[in-house]
Amino acid sequence: MQATVNEIISGELGDNKSNLTKIKETLAALQTKQNDGDVKAGAPGGKSTLEKKAAELESQIGTFLSKNVGDTDDKAGTVYNDLKTLQENIRTLSTKVVAVRTMQERLKRKLPRAWLPTS
Repeated sequence: MQATVNEIISGELGDNKSNLTKIKETLAALQTKQNDGDVKAGAPGGKSTLEKKAAELESQIGTFLSKNVGDTDDKAGTVYNDLKTLQENIRTLSTKVVAVRTMQERLKRKLPRAWLPTS
């Protein structure tokens, strides 16, 4: 998972880069042994440092997804909205392909007749 996050972060993501950097740092912290002595029972996110960090990471990812991917709404610039637009464009393309095929079939039938000599 960290390797995937590292690949994403190394790309050109603009504003998303800082969000993904936080996620990367939290993943790194989860892989590091930490002292749980200072974490009290009932601390936000769990009883241990690992639980707290995991809860923090889950929250960061949730925030990133809702802000940048979208859920089911049409927020401009979200992955959801872009995929929905792509889907609509593909649907339009499919419709146009059918129309072109229909026109081609008509042309195929009419063209030989157009070349027949008229008497």
